[in-house]
Amino acid sequence: GVYDDDDFGYLAYGLEARVCPWCWATIAGLFGDSEAVIAVVEEAQFEGLNVRFWKDEESASIMMGVSTTPDGTTEMQLSNANAYALLAAIGLMSASALAYEILLTRIFAIMHWHHLVAIAISLALLGYGASGTFLALMGARLKRHYATAFIGNALLFAASSLACVMVAQRLPFDPQALAWDGRQVLNLAATFLVLAVPFFAAANGIGLTLWRYRHDIPRLYGFDLIGAGMGGFVLLASLALLRPASVLFAIVLGGVAVAVLAAFALRRQRLVTGMLALLLCVGAGLWVRPSVQPAVYKDLARSLSVHGASVDSELSGVAGVVTVVRNDRVAVRSAPGMSLQATIMPPPQMAVFLDGDAAGSNG
Repeated sequence: GVYDDDDFGYLAYGLEARVCPWCWATIAGLFGDSEAVIAVVEEAQFEGLNVRFWKDEESASIMMGVSTTPDGTTEMQLSNANAYALLAAIGLMSASALAYEILLTRIFAIMHWHHLVAIAISLALLGYGASGTFLALMGARLKRHYATAFIGNALLFAASSLACVMVAQRLPFDPQALAWDGRQVLNLAATFLVLAVPFFAAANGIGLTLWRYRHDIPRLYGFDLIGAGMGGFVLLASLALLRPASVLFAIVLGGVAVAVLAAFALRRQRLVTGMLALLLCVGAGLWVRPSVQPAVYKDLARSLSVHGASVDSELSGVAGVVTVVRNDRVAVRSAPGMSLQATIMPPPQMAVFLDGDAAGSNG
């Protein structure tokens, strides 16, 4: 373009171009792979700016330098309420992902043992790391369809956070058999891959947003951190009032809310997103009915398999799930330290379990 300002006179005979790794390899070759040319391209790629070309009138040489124009990035217009809706969606996505991660520690304690709760951190790292690789390969293509990609990943997080827990409970994984059964390694790997899917979806949405609005990274990252902090706090409060399965359903609703917020903020596919969100909520609430059950080798599962056993009461809290099992046909009798010479049998009792592990008995 032609500028009246003398400081931009060089643009009268110049142009600006976006940085594309493939075409710039060819351009560098045309300049004889000059180190200066390669340095300009690398700086433009790092800063996310265009590269400008112009003709120097004195030497009649073609000059090349880093422009001040963003490389196709979009800045958020905070004067528009939709921008705040998108920021809220990012915060809610981060809150839901962290709540899911912490909830996995409770789910692992109930399904298997407390020794496996640290796996939740590894699962989050696996999902976020896989997302980084995926975005490095496909991010440029997804960026052109940012609205669809973000909404799709939000819905994927909502659906997978419930479905993957249900699938993981049906995998025949037995930690105590790892020492002699090689198939358990495959079951463990399958459990890892399945439960990492929600983290993969959440990281895709957040990472793609940071890539699209790279000039607003501080603001986006701030909402991401605020959302993560609030997600941890809300989850602990929820576990004090609700069962883990109910909290899992609440996380599904969080992912659905992210998709709806994004659809209205980005003004894309509102009707389709609303229909999918409604279908997902109804399906999760009426048909799937989320539940968290102990594995078959846990004490609670074996106790309930005895004829006549039933759950008398159950109390859920932040520290764990306490379950009381009664059996009027095959009585539970426990008297630690009772003498072998005792002539009277202890009275029938009810068995008490904490996260599926035997914790004692109640008379």
